[in-house]
Amino acid sequence: MVVGSTLFNRAWLGRVVRLLVLASVFLITRLATGEPAPEENYVVVDEAVMLASDATAPPASDARWQSVSLPLFSTSDEPETAYFWFRLQLPELVADDRALLINLHMFSVRVYLNGELIGGSGEPPGMEAIGWTRPLLVNLPASLWRSGQNTLHIRLSRQPFTTALSQIVVGDAVLLAEARRQAVLWQSTSSQISLVLCVMMGLFVLGLWMRRPNDSEYGLFGVFALLWAIP
Repeated sequence: MVVGSTLFNRAWLGRVVRLLVLASVFLITRLATGEPAPEENYVVVDEAVMLASDATAPPASDARWQSVSLPLFSTSDEPETAYFWFRLQLPELVADDRALLINLHMFSVRVYLNGELIGGSGEPPGMEAIGWTRPLLVNLPASLWRSGQNTLHIRLSRQPFTTALSQIVVGDAVLLAEARRQAVLWQSTSSQISLVLCVMMGLFVLGLWMRRPNDSEYGLFGVFALLWAIP
């Protein structure tokens, strides 16, 4: 009789866990619902020229720039320079309100349009790595936008180990703001949702264990669920 009761409780616990997982998947899917943006409203830039430099302002065009493809991942135990500089020529855009989106950057970045600083990540010291999960959206001011050729410079801070920069998306500001919202959802918010669900599940199962202290598997499962929620 005890064996049958234990098997029943385990099966019931398994159903509860599956329901929690399905609930989290449903919630994340509902939050991420959105229509794909028309391709003519944005351009993905995956070619640039790069320069390793200590310069704090955009380097001259006759410096030793080298062609690179994006995304870029670079590893170095001790970087020889403080920054990677990237120079891109932006395409013509139909949109009136323009912006650019950087889905991933490690570490902090500064963005210049036609030589003028227009934005950046601005993380405080010690928090530069959050660019891994926090896409950067920068508006391109109409006052700086030129008819014809527009030059974009990106200054990427280098740190030991990994330096990274994703492709650059340029296009309609409203569409890119929505794209950033969905990116933050999948890269950050979904992790927060799973953390809350782990805490709820752990506390729930520990409550069951307090009612049935002889069933040690409840206690172990609850403790491990709470440990899993630790960032």
